[in-house]
Amino acid sequence: MTIEPAPPPVDADGAPATPLPQAQAMNAVRTATSALNTIARDRKNATPKTWAIGCGALLLLCMVCWACSAALQATGIIKPPPTPTATAIPTDTAVPPTEEPRPTPTEAPTEDPTAEASRKAVDGYVDWASEQFTGIGEAAGTLGERFGELGEDPTVLLDKDWRLQTGVMLGVLKVYAQELQQREDVPPEAADIHARITGVAAKLDRAATLYAQGLDNVDANTLGQAVQLIGEVGTEMDSIRPEFLALKNDR
Repeated sequence: MTIEPAPPPVDADGAPATPLPQAQAMNAVRTATSALNTIARDRKNATPKTWAIGCGALLLLCMVCWACSAALQATGIIKPPPTPTATAIPTDTAVPPTEEPRPTPTEAPTEDPTAEASRKAVDGYVDWASEQFTGIGEAAGTLGERFGELGEDPTVLLDKDWRLQTGVMLGVLKVYAQELQQREDVPPEAADIHARITGVAAKLDRAATLYAQGLDNVDANTLGQAVQLIGEVGTEMDSIRPEFLALKNDR
């Protein structure tokens, strides 16, 4: 392959133009191209010296190409490739979640020591009175059975066992009635209802005594008085019960 050299440049009047850097480079290219064409036309007769010249010309051509590129960049005809700039890595701008503030625990209100002591006193009284009423109710229930037997068969008055069992239950009623009357450490909150309970307990105590006397003496009049007092006790206890339950539930 034959590489034809380019004609030399001329100016507007046809005279050779003043060589610019790129023009000088092109002259060197034409010289190297001519040497290579000579080797290409006469490869069979080429000598080592010719090959050395050709290789030198090829190296010169490479250097010329590099010089030509540098010259073109120097004159501004071509611009060097832009230097790559590092792309900034986007930073994570996500706002971390804000932890919800924990509610401050509310301290339990401190109870007034005086109020606490008063409540405990009322609790103690109510529990004690409830035990007394329970005992009275059980004893009264047993006495009711004994007097029911007496109503069916008056001759049971002559039965010693019957009289003994009845006398024991009357004694139990008197004990509970006296304990209710003798209570002294009553809290102020229970003072009113305790006064009423004491009045009922006094009647119950008197009724138990009359029952015992009437049975011992077989005295119908005395037994009649006892029955009347027991009826009054029942009525008054019914009126006291709501007030006592209210005191009990307010604890």
